[in-house]
Amino acid sequence: GGLPDGSVDLDTLAAGAGKGAGRILQVVSATTTSEASTTGAYTDSNLTKTISLASTSSKVLIIVNQAVGLAVSANTISGVGLKLIRDSTTLRVDPVNPSMWKIKAGTGDGGEVSAGWHSSIIEIDSPSTAGNVTYKTQVGQEASGTAYAQNDSRQSWIVLAEIGG
Repeated sequence: GGLPDGSVDLDTLAAGAGKGAGRILQVVSATTTSEASTTGAYTDSNLTKTISLASTSSKVLIIVNQAVGLAVSANTISGVGLKLIRDSTTLRVDPVNPSMWKIKAGTGDGGEVSAGWHSSIIEIDSPSTAGNVTYKTQVGQEASGTAYAQNDSRQSWIVLAEIGG
């Protein structure tokens, strides 16, 4: 069994190396330090990027590093959540229960208590479309206070990689 000697050479292998499913076709990215905030429902975080897909069978690897924060008044508890959205479709909500990322201000804290951190999302999406697809994040708060993205000019970024299907 096997192939006869000389039937496959280095040039033949190199010519086929960049074809087929699983190949990274393109990578695009964006960053922002523009602050967004909400005292209620989810709102756009100012982190967004569009990728133009070559095929309906392409997949998209999405990597997000989002600066989020939360500020609450004394004697209050609240949580912050982060959504990943493709066009108008919510792909993921982190955490599923925003109270998992929460802070509590006691009466002895005086005025306002705030905290900030980075949250990462890694997702593979199958949009089943060719052409432009836009990905963005939204930030929201659970109960009271103010949820932030990029508070204090902290940087957030998104990377999109098209993977051949």
